[in-house]
Amino acid sequence: MRAYGLLLSLLLSVGAVQAAPDPATTERELKAVKQQISQLQKTLAKRQQRLEAAERELKQHDKRIGEVKARLQALGEEQQTLQSRRSELGKNEDQLLAVLQARESQIRELLREQYRLGRQPALKLLLSQEDPQSVSRMLRYYDHLTDALNAELKGYRQALAELTETQSSIAETDSSLLSTREQLEARRQELADARAAQAKTLARLRQQQSSDRGRLGQLEQDQVELAAVLKEIRRSLEEVRLQQDGLKFHQRKGKLSWPVKGRIKRAFGAQVENVAYEGLLIDASAGTEVKAVHHGRVVFADWLRGYGLVLILDHGGGYLSLYGHNDSLLREPGEWVGTGETLALAGSSGGSTEPGLYFAIRYKGRSTDPIVWLERR
Repeated sequence: MRAYGLLLSLLLSVGAVQAAPDPATTERELKAVKQQISQLQKTLAKRQQRLEAAERELKQHDKRIGEVKARLQALGEEQQTLQSRRSELGKNEDQLLAVLQARESQIRELLREQYRLGRQPALKLLLSQEDPQSVSRMLRYYDHLTDALNAELKGYRQALAELTETQSSIAETDSSLLSTREQLEARRQELADARAAQAKTLARLRQQQSSDRGRLGQLEQDQVELAAVLKEIRRSLEEVRLQQDGLKFHQRKGKLSWPVKGRIKRAFGAQVENVAYEGLLIDASAGTEVKAVHHGRVVFADWLRGYGLVLILDHGGGYLSLYGHNDSLLREPGEWVGTGETLALAGSSGGSTEPGLYFAIRYKGRSTDPIVWLERR
């Protein structure tokens, strides 16, 4: 910017015109920056969509991992419950086996005795010719022993069957839990790996987004500076070009070029409905180019009642020139124009009955006769 400031100061001299930077070059640079900004904005928008998708996916990974961990926790509690049950059943099994082992010899003895007596011990006792009372007591004993043996054997078998079934159920449950745990652990690891990879992708996207946003900010600043430089270059070039016109407005009295070539239809001071005319009405066909009589800056370009489309130039030193009844205005307020440059196209706007140009000169707000300012013809 300092270099541009130095350059612009040099432009204030007529001799620096040839060294002035080309506005077209600055225009191209500005256009290139705008294209870069547009492309970068598109890239940022697309990456933002990817960022949002990545964040949603990361959220899903986190939720799934949480669900898997909760399931693993529940499995652990189930295994603890089964372990407690197994321990309890193991104690019952030990107690039952102890009881059965204690009575095993007695059961075997009874079985051998029954085998020795055969299937009809009572009949053999009756035929043994022993004391009847003894035989009766012996029969009752055998009946009681047989019933007890049968009950003990039945209970033993039931306990063994229940124990076997329980142990089988525990083994199957353990196997299922182990398999499920292994699957869940594998799934948890898989999700953890995916989440780690997604987190890296997200971090990379965020870093790229941050970097590009910084670059976008710099490009936007460059755009502002280039636009300001271009505006200043144009203003300075206009000032230099206008200075090349030589004399100031008041120094060109009687030497100004006519805005259009045509006869005067109404002179300065002529009475129009008892009102003195404050300018010249110059004959001109519709569409005739209206020229600036002296270099200056456009300070007004709009419609005025009674004058139609009007353009006013400020020439400095308190001098203004006014161009009215135009069909079209070709300049905007703020523009610099040089002597002889086209300002508008003559016409009949503002209620004029025939085409022509209304031309007036004012000095510090007061009208002055344009004839004394225009060159003779």
